[in-house]
Amino acid sequence: MNNKLDRESWLTECAQFILDDLLAPHCEIPATQFRISIGFPSGRPSKVLAQCWKHEASADGVNEIFVSPTVDDSVEILAALAHELIHFTDNCESGHQNHFAKLARLIGLAGKLTAT
Repeated sequence: MNNKLDRESWLTECAQFILDDLLAPHCEIPATQFRISIGFPSGRPSKVLAQCWKHEASADGVNEIFVSPTVDDSVEILAALAHELIHFTDNCESGHQNHFAKLARLIGLAGKLTAT
């Protein structure tokens, strides 16, 4: 991984690793694309670390993942990214149940599923 990347590029590279190495063995990865941006997710900025939006919400049909600029702990950011990428795999259809819950536990996300 390139150490000279900006935050969004670094997150995108990490996301591809999470999809390919952690999630793909357990589920089908969508053919649709995703885009990661640093920005405040909707809701309570102090509580929401990241958020995935359905591809229908974007003009170009791309799932949008927003990661809060207030989070600076790399492990916390990657856990939040993994959480949002699970949402990406089913276009946010399962909420925090069924498909989401199964994958979250399979890849090691712990705790309350709305805040893994």
